[in-house]
Amino acid sequence: MMSRCVIGLLFCTFVSRIAAAELVDDLVAALSSEDSAVRRTAYTDIKSREIDPSVILGVAALLDHENPEVVRAATLALQGIVAPYTDSEGLREITGEALCDAIDVVENDHWLFWLLSYTGEKNVVARVGGMFGKSRFDDVVLALERIGGEASAKALVRQLTKSDDEERVALIHALGAVQGETAIAALLNQAAQPDPVGVAALNALGTIATPRALPIIEARLRNEFDPMMFNAFLKIVQTLPVEGAATSYENLLKNSEDTRVHTAALTGFAETGTDAAIRALLTALYSDDPAIHGTARNGLIAMESNTANRVLVAALKSAGPDTKGVMLAIVHARDPKVAAPLLEQALNDSNALVQASALSLLADKPNPKHEKVFRDAAKDGSPIVKQAALRAYLALASTLEDDRKQALRIYQDAFELAEQNEDRRAALGGMGRTGSMTTLVTLQQHQDIPGLGDDLSECAMAIADRMAESSPDVAIRVYEDIALEGPAHLAQRAADSMRAIGVDRDFAKEAGFLTKWKLIGPFPNEGMDASAPPETEFNENAEYIGANEKTVRWTNVRTPHIRGIFDLARLFTPNENCVSYARTTFNVEKGGDAMLLLGSDDGIACWLNGDKIHTNDAGRALSIDADRVAVKLNAGKNVLLLKITQRTGGWAFCARVADSDGNPRLFND
Repeated sequence: MMSRCVIGLLFCTFVSRIAAAELVDDLVAALSSEDSAVRRTAYTDIKSREIDPSVILGVAALLDHENPEVVRAATLALQGIVAPYTDSEGLREITGEALCDAIDVVENDHWLFWLLSYTGEKNVVARVGGMFGKSRFDDVVLALERIGGEASAKALVRQLTKSDDEERVALIHALGAVQGETAIAALLNQAAQPDPVGVAALNALGTIATPRALPIIEARLRNEFDPMMFNAFLKIVQTLPVEGAATSYENLLKNSEDTRVHTAALTGFAETGTDAAIRALLTALYSDDPAIHGTARNGLIAMESNTANRVLVAALKSAGPDTKGVMLAIVHARDPKVAAPLLEQALNDSNALVQASALSLLADKPNPKHEKVFRDAAKDGSPIVKQAALRAYLALASTLEDDRKQALRIYQDAFELAEQNEDRRAALGGMGRTGSMTTLVTLQQHQDIPGLGDDLSECAMAIADRMAESSPDVAIRVYEDIALEGPAHLAQRAADSMRAIGVDRDFAKEAGFLTKWKLIGPFPNEGMDASAPPETEFNENAEYIGANEKTVRWTNVRTPHIRGIFDLARLFTPNENCVSYARTTFNVEKGGDAMLLLGSDDGIACWLNGDKIHTNDAGRALSIDADRVAVKLNAGKNVLLLKITQRTGGWAFCARVADSDGNPRLFND
């Protein structure tokens, strides 16, 4: 006898279905209305209440409607009807049956299959499996894949024998997702088929990660490397016990000559941490193939194994010079404490390459107790040993900079021992951080080393900066020397540093640079021979049409640069394929022979007192005093006009007045 609760539930269900039947006609009418607001209200209201799945058939018929807006409304309504039933197995079964009923009669059934893939249960598998041929192949496969289970697997397997290769590949992918014994058995069978079916089956087996597929996958990898196949191999091997995984990697290494297989297998093998993996990686360390050698090295470094260090230390005894250096680096990377005594022993090795390797590794964390070893090797070793020892010596100095005198002593010694400017620069950097007044004398003594002038000035500047507060007179002398003779970027810094401690000198004027100009531009660059108005007239208030149809006029500009450089690219827009003009006047007490020293990026033309005296249509970076032009100056006022052309990139100029020998000539602005 049924309980009152069950009777009540059945009665409620009966009543609700009657209500649903009464509702469906109104719902279909609203969804197919020509009024978009009515359609929107119809599918929106569904979300706020549960509607019996029995209305699905009526609403689904609208998917074949000729009006796409009605189809869209029906699609949204079906989603709202089905959504509440996706979490309950019993209700999912009812909903799945209703969707299958709709699929049987609706032509545009793609959306119904999509909903079925989320709500279907095993009770509808037989019906869905029978839909191959009637509906879109991919829709049926997706529904069976999402429903899953042995029943779905069997339906997919039955279709295998009726499908072409393209369809079989899709079925195989679905079986890989469904999994289970039926799927595995079918995939193992399909793995023996020619590609693309065979490779698809093996990849699916890899997705399932069944060890039963391993022999077939290994056989394929022996012949050729396939990333997807190896990914399948990895998925399976990762499910095996450590020893089993190690055996699989070892077999793959023995039976394949492909570099990609070896590198991938070595990486996985290293992760097992087994003794067999250590031996395999040590063997691969001797490979001439850089990829295999590098993989073995990285694998040994990363391997989490307490045995690895012991095996590596033992292997060092019989290793050749090339490999011994690599092994020392591996042990050092794994555990510097274990490596320390080995590196000290290697310092006395008969092979220079091993000695150099040990010195380079000791430089990683240099110990003061090795100072004499580093210095002696830097002084008397073979060329490769000297360089490694010197860099270790410099590294040691950098760790001792808290004791500035000790660090400076090593830096100065290293500078004297260095044979390459690269190492001298490293020593100078340290001397700049730790140096004193006596260091400045040392720097002066080495001014003749080719290619090191700027670096010596940098070092002197760094020392002066540190001494500016305690010994301002010394700092000022250094700044003055650099401001007058140093490279432009340091000269400017030196002048700025002098101003910071209260000394303001006009170094630019002292050197004869003209720093006050009237500038106008840009004009289009139509060639050096083409003329613009500033070449033929000067009217301080005149306006002209320049590049890009912009109005241009004369502007007073003064440069603070110690070398009198004007950065036209910063001052003018546009600043490509154009020209500008610069005009200045200066006074000299006595006329006569003189020299104009010009620098420009790119080309330059020059007029003195109305006469054109120089042209250089160059494409170049700015170099101070690049062009030297002999001139005759008027006593009193002289007018200088420059034309500076620009192609692309930098755009600048500088000019100064000198006597016939090139020495700065005094003038008044």
